Amino acid sequence: MSFFRYPKGSEWRKWDLHVHTPASVLNNQFDGINDDEKWEKYLEKLESLTDISVIGLTDYFSIEGYKKVKEYKDAGNLNNIECLLPNVEIRIIPVTSTDSPINLHIIFSPEIVDDLDSKFFSSLEFNYQNEVYKCIRNDLIKLGRKYRNDNSLQENIAYKIGIEQFKVSFEKVEDIIKKDKALRDNSIIVVSNRSGDGASGIQHSSLAATRENIYRFADCIFSSNPNDRDYFLGKKSDNSDVITRKYGRLKPCIHGSDAHKIIEICYPCIKRSEPGHNCNNQSNCLLRYCWIKADPTFEGLKQIIYEPEERVYIGEESPQKIERNKIIKSITISNSNKWFDSKPILLNDGLVSIIGGKGTGKTAILDLIAYAAGSYKCYEKDENKSKSFLKRAFRDLKGTKIKLEWDDGSSVEEEIKDKLEEFDKEGKVRYLPQDYVEQLCSEVGKNELERQIEDVIFQNIPSELKATYVNFKSYKDAQLKIIHSNKERVTKQIQSINVQIYNYNDLINSKPSKEENIRKAKEEIENLENEIKKISDAIKDSDEQKQILQKIQSLTEQKSNLEKTISEIESKLLKIKEINNKVSNFHEDSKKFLNELKLDFSAVGVTKDQIDEIKIVLYPEDLEQILIARKKLLENDIEEKKEELKVVNTNFEKEKDKLALEKSKQNKIEEINKSLSELKKKRESLISDIQKIETAEHLLPQLLKERENIFIKFFELLFEEKDVLKNIYSPLEKVLKASGEINEKLFDFTVKFDFDLNSMSSDGHELIDLRADGVFRQSRPEALKERLEELKFNLDLEGEKISDSNKESIRRFLKEVEELFTKNDRTLASQLKKRRYIELDFYNWLYSTKYYNISYSIKFNDIELNHLSPGLKGLALIILFLELDQEDKRPILIDQPEENLDNRSVYHTLVRYFRNAKKRRQVIIATHNPNLVVNTDSEQVIVANFDRGLESQESRVSYVSGSLENTFKDDASNLLLEKQGIREHVCEILEGGKDAFEKREQKYGFA
Repeated sequence: MSFFRYPKGSEWRKWDLHVHTPASVLNNQFDGINDDEKWEKYLEKLESLTDISVIGLTDYFSIEGYKKVKEYKDAGNLNNIECLLPNVEIRIIPVTSTDSPINLHIIFSPEIVDDLDSKFFSSLEFNYQNEVYKCIRNDLIKLGRKYRNDNSLQENIAYKIGIEQFKVSFEKVEDIIKKDKALRDNSIIVVSNRSGDGASGIQHSSLAATRENIYRFADCIFSSNPNDRDYFLGKKSDNSDVITRKYGRLKPCIHGSDAHKIIEICYPCIKRSEPGHNCNNQSNCLLRYCWIKADPTFEGLKQIIYEPEERVYIGEESPQKIERNKIIKSITISNSNKWFDSKPILLNDGLVSIIGGKGTGKTAILDLIAYAAGSYKCYEKDENKSKSFLKRAFRDLKGTKIKLEWDDGSSVEEEIKDKLEEFDKEGKVRYLPQDYVEQLCSEVGKNELERQIEDVIFQNIPSELKATYVNFKSYKDAQLKIIHSNKERVTKQIQSINVQIYNYNDLINSKPSKEENIRKAKEEIENLENEIKKISDAIKDSDEQKQILQKIQSLTEQKSNLEKTISEIESKLLKIKEINNKVSNFHEDSKKFLNELKLDFSAVGVTKDQIDEIKIVLYPEDLEQILIARKKLLENDIEEKKEELKVVNTNFEKEKDKLALEKSKQNKIEEINKSLSELKKKRESLISDIQKIETAEHLLPQLLKERENIFIKFFELLFEEKDVLKNIYSPLEKVLKASGEINEKLFDFTVKFDFDLNSMSSDGHELIDLRADGVFRQSRPEALKERLEELKFNLDLEGEKISDSNKESIRRFLKEVEELFTKNDRTLASQLKKRRYIELDFYNWLYSTKYYNISYSIKFNDIELNHLSPGLKGLALIILFLELDQEDKRPILIDQPEENLDNRSVYHTLVRYFRNAKKRRQVIIATHNPNLVVNTDSEQVIVANFDRGLESQESRVSYVSGSLENTFKDDASNLLLEKQGIREHVCEILEGGKDAFEKREQKYGFA
């Protein structure tokens, strides 16, 4: 016989622990004209029950009713009921003469039934008229007759009266139970909390200590009132610490039908006392069944003491998980060449812990489930290093079939073929193998944890906001697209304005030299004109020759002017070409822009007719014709001027031929005229440059201010980006806050400004000439960084919105950095590496936007994700999936979650998250840690064993499973795994397993 009757472990079942039998002489309303008929109908009713697993058979000061029903069941009847428990109802002496007696229930283990007469009933005593009566039938009959002063009174009547009068003191019951270890270990004390016959009826302020003592002694409270349940779990006026201090521990509330007639059996209707209520009509009943998640055994019932909230639920329906298609009901491994048994392995829908020695097949179940669910992936490619069972053994498993049956009735089956298939997409389960955490710590997976967090954020974004995006990145990029575009635009504007400022400065710096050149040109012109005058004065032969010389001078002037005019017209024609090119580029760009704009309009639902109306028009519409006409006029002008120039050149040559001077003088005059022409052009050009310089001097301050404002505009965009990022990541913040104070300390999310001071100082140092006289002469590479770090403290970028104070701090920072290079009237140029860098390079560095960014930071234990140790990375990942990833209801499989963690971290950190996660999703772990099995209150424990030689089992890998409350020793069994219960396996296999049990049970006062 196998003792593993409940391989799925602790499951929700209906328990009714308060069902009276016909042996209960008080308030006996069971149908039947005599005891035999009452029992017949009673047992018939019990046989008809279809959904009650455990019944607590209740009698006053007796277990006679329990014995009768148990005997009936042992005869092969009541197969519909898993377990019968004896519930002895005791009436405690009223606290005051005006109080009703308090009902105290003691539910005993069936294992101790044969000892109750000697250990318990015979110890209960009651003094009446100087005689001592015991809680045995004959004494109670004697008491009843004496109370009525009628020795001829019928036995059953006298017995009833004796029970009514037999009220023992609370202290006596407490003393009997506490003194006998066997009784204490095998009994569960339940006190009624009704105001009439329960502890809550003790309202006298002077008797508060008595009430507290009763609650402290009780293991459970009989009450279906939600307020009572919340109160004794520390969720009302008294928190859990206060309840523990007052009553020793938190208390579970249970409920039963308190049936005294057939119709009430296992039908806990709380309205039955209302006038005219008919319990035959279920629609009028407010049913509160007692659901207990445990094996249907006394040991199972004891679990509600250790887990007063998680193991008990009172309501019409059980608190089962709703999404049945996300719960694996069983895994069947067939055709495995004796590697595995082909019997289905049933799986609990809560927390399943797989335990066993090294190499016994713990990881095998996880790998095979993940493989069949389309979620298997091996992160270590070297099979000799891999911790994956499938990676190392798949050649031996060729042809093996793995079938998963889901709780909604669907199933899937996969076969292991020549090549081990791995899945990049997420399948029907979430699997965290051991190799996964190792990959997180590698270069390949360094951003994986952050990506997983972003996936969680994406899941928590409302569906209506993310429906058109494939992942978090696409969603985030879309939200930031405009800001990033504007940031790029601002960066280009700064670079462009830097060029303008540099050119203006270059122009302004050239003013003295240009003014000097104008002065020199003026002098040279005067000198040359004097030379001409001297030559003219030297011509004494005739006035005619002087006039010829004057004509030559005039024609030279005309020629120079015409050449200048022709050059100006040529420039205009070139400008028209440039304009045409700009217009052409504009049309090409606008066509592309228009197509994109129409697509955008279409995406937001604008009609085709409206979209077709969208046009980009450059006014006036005859722009091209205007340019053509203007070009034609200019071309005509240039032709005319060229003709005029021909005439001037011809006349010049004629006049030159008339000049009767010796050749050397003629050549000199020609040379002087040419020089005069060039000098005058130069002077006019210099004068034009001076005008441009004066314009630059006027515009430069405005340009500097504009650059500063544009640079600050970049920071305004950073503030906008910060705000958008906060909004994008708000789902993570909400989940962190909702998941409790401890989680908020573990995970922390911030959006902040990031100043890349290292890059800025490194790039700036490259510009500096360390030989030049200045602040950084012969300095170390770190010198600029140190100075920037000092100035950085003046850069105020805090606050939700950018303020005037923030803007002023940016201006001050720029000024102070520039002054590092211009102190003591030094020039920038003197501080830069000559022939390599110019002032433009400096200002492109100083006003570079690449050093300023918005960064979001996700920390775990106040450490950046990428700096976490392997253990903490694994811990962060597990907490992420267990606690924060609340939208994912798929089963989660984790292989050795405690890897690289000390036992304290497991107990104080992981246990809580597993307990929370199993309430909403199926959790399956392979572990060596007793805290992850016992203190998480695993619903099911699967014990693995490996026998390569098949000496003690039929397959190499074999499993048994059950609940933590499954406990036994069976040395007669031939199978190693079946020689002891789950509790014994946990204590034997897991180092510290016994300590974990003892720590839990001593916490609740059990040995």
